[in-house]
Amino acid sequence: MNYNQLLHNAYVKRWESLTLSIQELEDIDRPTHPLLLKVMDEIGYHDSDIKLMVVGKETNDWEGPFGYYNVEGLQDFYETFMKESNKAKKTTFWRYMRGFRHHIEKAYPNLTVSTIWNNIHKLGRNGEKGKPNAKIQEITQKHFNVFEDELNILKPDIVIFLTGPGYDAALKNQLPGLTLNSIEDFEMKKIAHCSHPSLPNASIKTYHPGHLNTLTPEKKVFHRESPFHIVERMVSKIKN
Repeated sequence: MNYNQLLHNAYVKRWESLTLSIQELEDIDRPTHPLLLKVMDEIGYHDSDIKLMVVGKETNDWEGPFGYYNVEGLQDFYETFMKESNKAKKTTFWRYMRGFRHHIEKAYPNLTVSTIWNNIHKLGRNGEKGKPNAKIQEITQKHFNVFEDELNILKPDIVIFLTGPGYDAALKNQLPGLTLNSIEDFEMKKIAHCSHPSLPNASIKTYHPGHLNTLTPEKKVFHRESPFHIVERMVSKIKN
């Protein structure tokens, strides 16, 4: 149950190399701090029936330009952020993240669910929205490729990538050998099953909630409720 120590060790192992590579950049190219995970309740997480990881794209800034915080500080900030229910939790992304958990709990009231938030790009742009630039992506890949470590430490039962088709290359960079396959005859750009040795069998990729929320059930075969229902069926297979 030493999830946080194992995560800390994975981050510290790469921290010096990451720091040195970022210090070589021009100020304009420097990223914000990386998103470093911390489990709020290690015992509760360990004992939960369903461990759910929801993966977004990248942060829109994360405690300012890189260089002020160390690993411990960033893990603590993540924990504080997750505890503060009113901070950035009213956005569409956070409503959908809670929605996956609520749908599982409603469909399977006897199961306990723990949720972890992650991003496929660990380092975002400093003070700006959107993908990190090519230099930062290259640095992350070479010096701070921790996504697979996080999966192997936390061992989620379900992983949901809310990244959309424009981030497939980023997924495959973080998880070399990742394959995407169709689900229930839906187009793979809408929703796909993700297969990789470090992912649980119940892993899917679908649109970011900003787009997913526009797909109304009345007008679309694949709509904003579809991923919830697919995840519910995945839970049934896990528990049977």
